[in-house]
Amino acid sequence: MSGSFDTDVRRAAAAAPTQMRTPTAAPAETTPSSPSSSSRSFSKSNASSDQQSQLFVCVNGLSGTICKVPACRDSTIAQVKRSIQEQLAIPESHQRLVLGCKVLDDFAFLSPSLLQNSSDANLPSLALTLVRRSDELVRKRSHAAHASRLAASGYQVRVLLWNAPPDFRADREVVLAALQQGGDVLQFAALPLQMDREVALAAVQQNGMALKYTGLALKADSSVVLAAVRRSGSALEFASETLRGERQVVLHAVRQDGLALEFAAEWLQADRQIVLAALQQDGLSLRFASESLRASKDVVLAAVQIGGLSLPSADQPMQFASDALRADKQVAQAAVLLNGYALRCASASVRGDKEVVLSAVTQAGMTLQFAADQLRADKDVVLAAVQQARTLQKCSSTSVQY
Repeated sequence: MSGSFDTDVRRAAAAAPTQMRTPTAAPAETTPSSPSSSSRSFSKSNASSDQQSQLFVCVNGLSGTICKVPACRDSTIAQVKRSIQEQLAIPESHQRLVLGCKVLDDFAFLSPSLLQNSSDANLPSLALTLVRRSDELVRKRSHAAHASRLAASGYQVRVLLWNAPPDFRADREVVLAALQQGGDVLQFAALPLQMDREVALAAVQQNGMALKYTGLALKADSSVVLAAVRRSGSALEFASETLRGERQVVLHAVRQDGLALEFAAEWLQADRQIVLAALQQDGLSLRFASESLRASKDVVLAAVQIGGLSLPSADQPMQFASDALRADKQVAQAAVLLNGYALRCASASVRGDKEVVLSAVTQAGMTLQFAADQLRADKDVVLAAVQQARTLQKCSSTSVQY
């Protein structure tokens, strides 16, 4: 505008009568401008700069311009949307502003849009097209944002999905995002999604025990159940009766967790291969083997060689063997060499065997309490027990030694 003003001044000067023109006088000696005049000049310069940065955004709809909102060249699209909301009461989330064929991002500034619209970045206005989002699209965008929060929320994911509105818990994208943090959140999903095969697979691949929250049909789906037991063998508990009698399913389950043998069909608890596979994972799974296999010496030996916890009151594989094998010296010797506390489960005759008891007290001195009376008075046995306890004391912290 300043260029146009100067042109008008020059044209007016050229059209003026000649006699009105005065000879050009020698330039007069200039005097310093006063501070007040300098300040006024600076204020005018700032005002001119502010005016140049201001513009109007013409918001067009299908029928033409629907409103004009003031803005600055460094305004963001989000700020423009806020102004539109104030004028037209259209929520920001329902607005899409388009320039040409491009939907403008909320964080974009207006300056690049001005340059895109014209080579002159100093234009006083910019025309944008407003496209309203449908309520359904806004809902989906809201769900997607909730899904992103769920995927990044870590341990809070259960609380977030549990507290989510019903339509969120029925949204596939939201639930699948939540399942990335933990399969057990399937329990908070809407019933139709608990019966959805894709969702169920995503859940059990994260946590096999999520099989508990799937629909009945999926508990009988071999692919879903296999995915679950490979992740957590004990998920076999929630499989259908048919699949708990399926040999391959049970084999995968006990290879992951020996104690899953508890949930196998009765005839598979009598399957030597399956029971031995379970015992390789946990000797205590002997508890769930058939009576005939608990009387099998090679099966019981496999169990006691895996052992149980080294605690006086803890279960030991040997206690689940048949009476005959609990009285078997070879079985007892194998058991106490690994875990002296297995002596507690041996028969009275074995607890009176000096060789077996010496092996037990050498491994754990406190097992002397389970020996027969005559061996608790035997000098060799007592010295071995005391020596083991003394060795243990020397290895302990000085604060607990006595």
